[in-house]
Amino acid sequence: MKLYTAKYSQTVGGTTGYAGFRNRRRLQLLTSLIPITPQSRVLEIGPNNCLLLDAFKVKAKTVLGIDINEDAVKKTDRPDLVCMDAAAMTFASSQFDAVIGIEVFEHITNLQQVFGEIRGVVVQGGKCYMTVPFELFRGMQALGDAWQVYGNLAMCRQLHVHKLNPRKIQKMIAPTGLRLVASRLIWIPGPSYFIVLQKI
Repeated sequence: MKLYTAKYSQTVGGTTGYAGFRNRRRLQLLTSLIPITPQSRVLEIGPNNCLLLDAFKVKAKTVLGIDINEDAVKKTDRPDLVCMDAAAMTFASSQFDAVIGIEVFEHITNLQQVFGEIRGVVVQGGKCYMTVPFELFRGMQALGDAWQVYGNLAMCRQLHVHKLNPRKIQKMIAPTGLRLVASRLIWIPGPSYFIVLQKI
């Protein structure tokens, strides 16, 4: 079974019902937490419905999104969203001032490699702003999406391949040249860690 499809993107990135409420809440909170200036060059990993991408386009110098979900990228058909693996980015070194990943890193298997890629594409002192779900067990916060998209609650553990927290991320980034500079719990809705990494 193909895990990430256009249906997954439409369901998770929905604009109506609970998904719509969740996405509007995330947009409102995260645009207030992530400092973007007119000089910022921004990369978003896994933008899904592109709400955050669009919000930052009016603030930043350049904004680009990458997503592994080929079906969703094709269906969206926009020049600022490309199909690319975050573990094998093809950008030049130091091309971005900020990298953003909202509820995406728990889905990525080779996460330490992704952090190494992020270090490569951000400028010295550049930051990665991320959220990861607070979970009592791996996949807990993907139960709803697993049921709506696949009709199978057990798929939550295929969606979330990590149960992450700031301490685990700090260990992962130790060899990469990134450092964790801030973390806090937020409600987006559902509890998540808001974490800021910086290239040293």
